[in-house]
Amino acid sequence: MDCGNGLFMKGMDTTRFLIGLILVLILPNTYAETFSSTNEDALASARLRAKTLNLAHSQYWQRLMFYRKDDQGVKSAVTQSSFFLAQDGQTNPEAELDATLRGLFSPNIAHPD
Repeated sequence: MDCGNGLFMKGMDTTRFLIGLILVLILPNTYAETFSSTNEDALASARLRAKTLNLAHSQYWQRLMFYRKDDQGVKSAVTQSSFFLAQDGQTNPEAELDATLRGLFSPNIAHPD
């Protein structure tokens, strides 16, 4: 992966994007909603907001995931499958964003504390 060609974001841009993503998707819900049995409602709300804002196609998501345009659409420069949460995350920004949102709203079964 070549980070010298402008695909790699400066640390501050990445930080702003991640903070913005959290603020846009999580904070409009109350903490009780976000971390209780209404996680499905919170996830549905976050998915709707992400779709409305077209986040999967935003330059920040594209850069964060190292997506590049190719003949079939987009493909991430990252080749390790463990980098992606979605099975087709390397070529599908929407699926990867959705998998990320599901991860944010799912209880951590491996480490419940």
